[in-house]
Amino acid sequence: MNFAVFIPFILGMIGILQGAFYRRISENIGLTHAVAIGNTFAFVLTIPIVFTIYKYPHMVPDFFQFKTPMGQFKWWYLIPGFFGVLIVFGLPMAIARIGAVRSTVLIIVAQVITSVVWDLAFENISLSASKWIGLALAVASALLMTVF
Repeated sequence: MNFAVFIPFILGMIGILQGAFYRRISENIGLTHAVAIGNTFAFVLTIPIVFTIYKYPHMVPDFFQFKTPMGQFKWWYLIPGFFGVLIVFGLPMAIARIGAVRSTVLIIVAQVITSVVWDLAFENISLSASKWIGLALAVASALLMTVF
């Protein structure tokens, strides 16, 4: 069994828990303050990881290693960080307004649709009939859980 299948499952749980925690914390200190604390902590945790990988690249898979000098930086490398800020601010707001279940279902459907478009447009991965049916069922599930 490929244990990599558990990574998205665990990350899905963590993503919702992060949004739910930020939603609760924001009741006490406000969302902006909560996110500033959380992102600062994430940055502090990232620093030793980055330096360890830089010093001992042989200890990590190639995927994590530095591949090019920072001099070859491109502006669009900032886009994922911008998306992260939108997620961190948006998910707690959605949970507060429509609840965790509705937020999660809508996120999943949006992720499935976006991943289909990405695979077709950028990865040259075609979809089988069963995957199209799965997409339709995901959309139907979202409608059942959010509209009715």
